[in-house]
Amino acid sequence: MATLLEFFEIDFRHTLKVKGTNKYKIIPIEANVDGYLCFDYTSNSVFYSYYLRGDNLNVDFFINFLTEIQKNYSWLFAFENKTVKERIADGEILLPKNSLLNGLSVGFGQNDPLDIMAKYPGEEVINLKELNSYGRIFLYSETQLSTYEIIELKDFAKTLNLSIQFRSKEFCDIRNKSERTLAFISHDSNDKDLFARPLAQKLISNDCPVWYDEYSLYLGDNLRESIENGIKNCDKCILILTPNFFNNNGWTKLEFNSIFTRQLIEEQKLILPIWCGIEKKEVYDYSPSLLNIVGVNWNLGIESVKDKIITGIFGRQL
Repeated sequence: MATLLEFFEIDFRHTLKVKGTNKYKIIPIEANVDGYLCFDYTSNSVFYSYYLRGDNLNVDFFINFLTEIQKNYSWLFAFENKTVKERIADGEILLPKNSLLNGLSVGFGQNDPLDIMAKYPGEEVINLKELNSYGRIFLYSETQLSTYEIIELKDFAKTLNLSIQFRSKEFCDIRNKSERTLAFISHDSNDKDLFARPLAQKLISNDCPVWYDEYSLYLGDNLRESIENGIKNCDKCILILTPNFFNNNGWTKLEFNSIFTRQLIEEQKLILPIWCGIEKKEVYDYSPSLLNIVGVNWNLGIESVKDKIITGIFGRQL
């Protein structure tokens, strides 16, 4: 299950997204705010998506926040002095997913982060600065307002010619229930930062929901039941094979046994191994049967690994 922040990051993949950050303060409340300008070339329009951190915000805070946005839509977006390549590498500029580009070519200016041009084959160049905003705004809030407070906020937004969609915990819960995870990620906890989390983020951002403990476990969950349900209900199980994985005789061993048992019972190709700094002898010593399953080597780079995993899950590249 994904978090609200994950949904904020992965939504609107049909657009080109430019990210900015800022702080917004209404004494005594201060919130850290992330935001995306979302450029939709299909409709030649731009809309806005904001993530507001903190569970102590109130209606007055949001009313003032919308008032500031109405004065200057891009007030939020302060950019560091980086090149376009650095912004793309740091996730501050996100291009539309490949399957939705439809021949679209994108070019960038040298200095202004919003100096972005786009062109479909045989058509004129579109400059993002020339796209119109129709006041459509998505608010992702860690504070859950009541139904009446959301109605009050939406009514106020209309007086500013804004159309808002409020998304918080309730939205997150409903959406998670409707989106089935496609793959379970089994890994050693020491491999989270280097392997597991980056892979989970890449897969989720490519419309491939995964069971990954940081996104799928919540306070008070029964750990064993949650893991077993994740393994039983997914289409594939990704094994991040590292020296740490092989040396872990706790959860990763239990997960491996459950995954391998399911594969034997269902007689289907369930396991997708990723080799991370290991040799054939180590794999053989852990489980000779694993050598019969074609894996992907992390040394290929995370983009190639992600593509091969998605192909293994869907049988094709998205």
